[in-house]
Amino acid sequence: MLEIIAVGDHYQPVAGDTGLDNLKPVVADYCRERFRRIDRFTQLALIGSGRCVAGRTLPPDTGLYIGSRFASLGNTTKVHEQMVGGGVVPKPANFINTLSNSAGYFVARNLGLGHRNLFVSRGDASLVAALQLAAMDMATGTVSSALVGAVDEAVLPLEDHRFRLGLTADTPLGEGSHWLLTAPAGHPGSLATITDMVTLTDADRLADWLEGLDSGTGYCLSRSPWTRQHTNLACLEGGAGLEIYHSDLAAYPGHAAGALLRYLQSGNVRPLIVVAADNDGRFHALVVRPRES
Repeated sequence: MLEIIAVGDHYQPVAGDTGLDNLKPVVADYCRERFRRIDRFTQLALIGSGRCVAGRTLPPDTGLYIGSRFASLGNTTKVHEQMVGGGVVPKPANFINTLSNSAGYFVARNLGLGHRNLFVSRGDASLVAALQLAAMDMATGTVSSALVGAVDEAVLPLEDHRFRLGLTADTPLGEGSHWLLTAPAGHPGSLATITDMVTLTDADRLADWLEGLDSGTGYCLSRSPWTRQHTNLACLEGGAGLEIYHSDLAAYPGHAAGALLRYLQSGNVRPLIVVAADNDGRFHALVVRPRES
């Protein structure tokens, strides 16, 4: 089990191909120093993590865990276009920012963290993967708390981005950076408790797991747009004890994390089940139980 101590994020829908919002002014509000030559993915990570920490002084052995489907997709695409299409050697800063853990360096530097710093990718279920890593490290005493984020940027043109994400042509798109500050079970001041985190090999195992939950509890259920479009599961269609939660977020790989934060901020005290499928036919789920005020 994990306790959620604080949350914070940045989210915005993306409409049309006229351009993405400039994040530089927002980044400046959450950074202790001025970072140069950082890309949009890193900017998103700095904003979301800064809002989550919100001036707290974190323990020195706090772990940092970032999950994302593609990491710095916009910068990586630009570098490949320069190299393959134009035969141009990319600038050193652009090349360095293609590394998945580059954003983790800047977040750690900005928040004064110097301990565990990991990046993980598991499609739309990257948040669950990052939380599982954090839980294992806390269980072994490697870290005393964990800052866990799911960050995914939108990349223009949107038609290409929908194809890349495997979404239908009319799917609204967004981008987001969603963060949870977590601690071991029993930590005081908890907003909610994550009681279950599972990875299930197929739809049958998911159905069995759902049937094993207490049907009298009255769960709410959230699933990512990709999961809705690519899986036909009767067990996720408002079955016994399940009420579909609509977060009103657009589609992007970090949707599961965004929906979780929106749910906690809504004041709903019913347990939430978050389900996200990956590209290998597996399902990743967690159960969050908000604290009653």
